[in-house]
Amino acid sequence: MTNTVLLALLVCHLLGDFYFQPSRSSRFNLVRRVPHNLIYALPYAVLLIYLAFGSFDSSVALFVLAPAALRLMVDTFKRWSFGEGLFKEKHVPAVFVADQLLLLVVILMVANHLHGAGAMQRAADENGLLFWRLAFFTLALGKPTNIVFTTLLGRFAEGATAEKAAGDADGRPRTEDGAGAVVGILERLVMGAFACIGQFAAMGIIMAAKTLARYSRISESPRFAEYYLIGTLHSILAVIILFLLTFGWPH
Repeated sequence: MTNTVLLALLVCHLLGDFYFQPSRSSRFNLVRRVPHNLIYALPYAVLLIYLAFGSFDSSVALFVLAPAALRLMVDTFKRWSFGEGLFKEKHVPAVFVADQLLLLVVILMVANHLHGAGAMQRAADENGLLFWRLAFFTLALGKPTNIVFTTLLGRFAEGATAEKAAGDADGRPRTEDGAGAVVGILERLVMGAFACIGQFAAMGIIMAAKTLARYSRISESPRFAEYYLIGTLHSILAVIILFLLTFGWPH
């Protein structure tokens, strides 16, 4: 991606929709109230302040805040739909995907308009573009990738969680709750760093170390082994896809 406006808006979306919210479980995403929508709008407001220090047209504000306005309307519709029984819990993954795709389409439209209008020209040099690329790439590899996994593929964790509970009851060593999510974020960040310096083969080191640490549980639990493999492949695919989207094919 070479459109700095698009990258800046995507960074705002990731911060407001995934990092700044007090909670981001799939269920919480369906019942957010107006204060949480205001939190989502906060990064866009900061971006407006940044733009105000350059050549700024007041009409730009309407376009920059368009994703925040859409978020408010979408969340209002979701609260009504689930409250009236139009959607059920089984529809959460599809609603999540539709929600994010709709916002991304609007962000893309806004970015194309603002880019054509010359917004953020002072951030369009080589250093500015690199900053926004790295910001987007780093943020996308963190909580958003975790939430996509738990929302779309979380059903595969049920068997592994049940076996973990049984293992705890048997007195086997237990793991800290939430540790897996932190490990996933850290492994993707390290793999992303390797990708940025062109050392794609080094990703295998991370996978080998992770497998070694989980070997005993993998060998004892077929369900956990399947869940582990799905999560590992998800992390690898996320790093590769996001790297190609952000930086393009390596030369």
